[in-house]
Amino acid sequence: MMKYMRDATYQIDEDGILDSTFNYLVKHGLENTTVRELCKYTGIAKGSIYYWFSNKQDLICEAAEYGLKKVVEKIFSYAFSNMENLREFFDDCFSEISKYKNELRFIYQMVASPVYGEKIRSKAQDLNFVYDKYVEMLAVRLQCSEEKLKPIVYLFVSAILDYVMWEDKENAQMQLEFIYFILAEKQICCSEYYIGKMQRRNMNSKTMEKDLFEILKDEAGCEYISDLHYGAFNKKAKAFLKNADIENYSLFVLSDVAQYIFGKNMKFESLDEAKKFFQYQNN
Repeated sequence: MMKYMRDATYQIDEDGILDSTFNYLVKHGLENTTVRELCKYTGIAKGSIYYWFSNKQDLICEAAEYGLKKVVEKIFSYAFSNMENLREFFDDCFSEISKYKNELRFIYQMVASPVYGEKIRSKAQDLNFVYDKYVEMLAVRLQCSEEKLKPIVYLFVSAILDYVMWEDKENAQMQLEFIYFILAEKQICCSEYYIGKMQRRNMNSKTMEKDLFEILKDEAGCEYISDLHYGAFNKKAKAFLKNADIENYSLFVLSDVAQYIFGKNMKFESLDEAKKFFQYQNN
């Protein structure tokens, strides 16, 4: 029992050093960082650092790995807590990710570093293991196979990097929209998790949001939701929307339909606005 408590205390101390070091590096960068400055900033004795780490490079690399895993945990935790409305999640996630821009940019600096880059890149497999863990958890949550979900998760990570590293929000948003519609086509975001299991159980006979893309698919006579983009299928979907009863659908869903069927990036503020849009587009 005493050994367990002692080991736990040491682990907390080590994590504390890594956390403080990562915060320092994010704020000050790699340039001219010394152990003395780290000790001054973190309040950790030099002897304690060398108790855990053989040298400065070892400390910095482990701190970077620790910090990156911590950020990944926070981002995926945010994603998991917003699974019940994927449209809202994809609209708002960049605001959440912006909180970690400095941390992710520091990691990129590490990867590009001639001193630390090789060692950090060698840890990529460990990070893939973390991603795979979330793929497994998400597959259970969304009732989807891991095989289908894995490339979607990695594309999500790619979108984050485009946004954070290159300030390319347009390209990153395009990737997110692609992910969203893949999920819709696989009938993942159109399943009970789109509106939440509890919410679904409490709904009355009112038409549910999840059905709109399926209704359009049936009205157009196509096999897949993606077919609604093309030719006669697209025309039939547009004709149906002109006189459709849209009162039972949220503005999020109606905005999605406008973008998917008409190729218009809309964010409706009211049902009247949505009605006028669908009627006008068919005139």
